[in-house]
Amino acid sequence: MEWLVLAGALNGFGFALLIPLMNAVVLKNISSAQRGRATAIFSSGTDVAYGLGAFMWGVVANFIGFFVMYCLTATMVIATLLLVIAHNRLLNE
Repeated sequence: MEWLVLAGALNGFGFALLIPLMNAVVLKNISSAQRGRATAIFSSGTDVAYGLGAFMWGVVANFIGFFVMYCLTATMVIATLLLVIAHNRLLNE
């Protein structure tokens, strides 16, 4: 139970940091007149992504099992992290 609570707390903490950060990135280069539209598109996009992502990973888990699904999602997170690090190194050169 302790691990489940810790995982839930870390997940909530991560999303509490990630969503405002992503919204700030979206609004960074937007004029004041377009901020409402950009925020609406960002919010709608996240809603669609959560819905389709849950559906897609549910189908994947149905066919290959939860363990393999979690391994695939962990691999995607690590690959994304490596791409971000590589991108930042290219920008700093």
